[in-house]
Amino acid sequence: MKNTNIVIIIILFLTPVQLYSQKSFIQIGFGMHQDIHMGATLILDTILIEPYSIKDEYRPTGMISYQKRFKDKFEIEIGFGYSITYYGYIVGLYNSVFNSFTKKIGTRAAHTFTFPINVNISLTKRLYVKTGISATLGILKPSKPIYFNDTPEINGIYNSMQNIFKPNSINYGFGLGYKIWRFDIVYFRKNTIGKVTKPININNKDYEVFGRFYSNTFSIFYNFMLK
Repeated sequence: MKNTNIVIIIILFLTPVQLYSQKSFIQIGFGMHQDIHMGATLILDTILIEPYSIKDEYRPTGMISYQKRFKDKFEIEIGFGYSITYYGYIVGLYNSVFNSFTKKIGTRAAHTFTFPINVNISLTKRLYVKTGISATLGILKPSKPIYFNDTPEINGIYNSMQNIFKPNSINYGFGLGYKIWRFDIVYFRKNTIGKVTKPININNKDYEVFGRFYSNTFSIFYNFMLK
């Protein structure tokens, strides 16, 4: 499903919208988002577990929103966004020869649908701040067990980690936007409220590995003024 993001973005751009209100807008746009995990490292004797973030990779996202402007200073925004989110982790086994951990990186992908409600507050004619809350609904992609011949001791834990992620969340966010003609250039950071993982069971004991999650999104929107 490598072309899923492209298909969704095209659909968003072609979706007809018929809403009528004074000082109202439809925004359609696309951007790139970066997923980052937050959490502590867990060491159990010779086993290491820690979060993993693909910090140098940005992935496409598509968005559409309805905006209502009040008194030229405030905008209320209700929207919908789609992206593929990657949840990452590292499981390692201590190697006494090299006095370090042999690490294996794993990821679990999810189709992510986000429904934000934001408030935009103008600072100048073009610059504004954005803040709000959102609900995220995710559908995890199928996963297959992976086995490593050089670290068989951690294969079970590695594959169990694929099932601890919870792609549904409530989020808060903040950012900046800049208007150029009918375009908005926006940076937005979305943070989860609460954890996005379940405890992992190792030797009949539950461990809270990590949970907080945030994403950075850089996007550009085109505005359609409604009559």
